[in-house]
Amino acid sequence: MTRYLFFFLFSIANSFSQRYFIENFNYKSFAEIDSLNQAESKNAIWTTKHAARVIDINQNKKIDSEEIFKNTTIVKDPFRKGNKVLRIELNKVAPKFFSKYACDDSNVQNEFSDEKLNELFSPSKNLYCVGCKKSPLGIYRYEWLTHMTRNEIATKGPEKKLFKTKKHQWFGVEILIDELYELDNLENEEIITQFYNVNETSLHPILSLRIVDKKYWMYIYRVESKTPERIYLANVEKNKWVSWKYHFRISKNPKKSIIEIWKDNLLVLEKRGVVVPNNQRYYLKVGVYKWGWWDCGMPILNSKKKVLFFDKIWTNRNDISTRVNHK
Repeated sequence: MTRYLFFFLFSIANSFSQRYFIENFNYKSFAEIDSLNQAESKNAIWTTKHAARVIDINQNKKIDSEEIFKNTTIVKDPFRKGNKVLRIELNKVAPKFFSKYACDDSNVQNEFSDEKLNELFSPSKNLYCVGCKKSPLGIYRYEWLTHMTRNEIATKGPEKKLFKTKKHQWFGVEILIDELYELDNLENEEIITQFYNVNETSLHPILSLRIVDKKYWMYIYRVESKTPERIYLANVEKNKWVSWKYHFRISKNPKKSIIEIWKDNLLVLEKRGVVVPNNQRYYLKVGVYKWGWWDCGMPILNSKKKVLFFDKIWTNRNDISTRVNHK
């Protein structure tokens, strides 16, 4: 009887081990995080497929320099001595290299020739305006398949270990925007933290912290309009740690739904009555997700590099921010 009780209590503890945690990134290297994921370890908090994978885009059975466009590492904190942090870097793939294979499908092999690309070149945008109407992929599908628009890690685990709807959830994360982070204008944006449905029935995350026009915005997906609502939070400051804390309850009942967000312990958003998708569990993603770099229909973007740091990520059923060690 005692043995069965032990295994029961152990299974209960393990069920919470990934859903509720404090992550200080005290690893020797990012390879350690990736190896835990690859080995399906019970201690693995993160899935790393969008951060650690290098894709052979041109399928020449080797990794060319153009295909190394993201870097994910564990480094020393640039401002807090004796602390380790996660460094995320995403670089823009060269327009010609991207466009040459943007419509390519491994079964069709319909890549663009250099001669054809030169005909499609737009000098004012420094882009090759390819069309993918004949491709079964489509240009946006191709970006997704190659993960070239993102460098992120996400909370790991089967659906039962991810976050429930209709429950109060608390999250915390510290983010530092590096000096090398190139900001864009108002017409384009990137996500740096998001909460996404497990089955991704919507094209939008439930909640997402984004940078638009040198400002932080919160995007809330609303069921009634099927589009995100955008709310200004604060201006972006580089080379400074910013602490974010979330409290929300996702519910179809407007009387029970709540979204609260603190920036450096200051309440910057409080919303009630927001109805968002609540029929699925969801997961947390941190990193950078940037789109529009190669879109000829968009205004010219001046950025080519995004670099930021993450630290002190935690999740719990209650507010435990006072228990997180902030060096």
